[in-house]
Amino acid sequence: MNLAIGIIDQFHRQFLAGEDNVIYDQASDHYRSTMTRELNHAYLERIRSKMGTCSSSRAIRLFVTRSTRGTFVSASYLTECTNGQLTEVFVIGVEERDAKLDRYGAQSPRLMVN
Repeated sequence: MNLAIGIIDQFHRQFLAGEDNVIYDQASDHYRSTMTRELNHAYLERIRSKMGTCSSSRAIRLFVTRSTRGTFVSASYLTECTNGQLTEVFVIGVEERDAKLDRYGAQSPRLMVN
């Protein structure tokens, strides 16, 4: 569980710094197979532009699942941003001493409007 939380903390630091390519490069093969580098950047940039600076996050749900693809930690976070709250969902793949972002999603009414 600690490896997964560390990846989420790292994601938040990289997201704030606009390091979208680093996030993409460090993500799992599955993540990269479902999203191009350009789409990843556009998605994360839209979140930053709509939500403003995000300053604090807290886990509201964490659980572990095992499947034929491996072990995964699913985490929901409530994140405070300049323009409101953002609900984030992370799925982190964990293997022995390694963990990688496998899926990411963000929800807020502000993300639905131009």
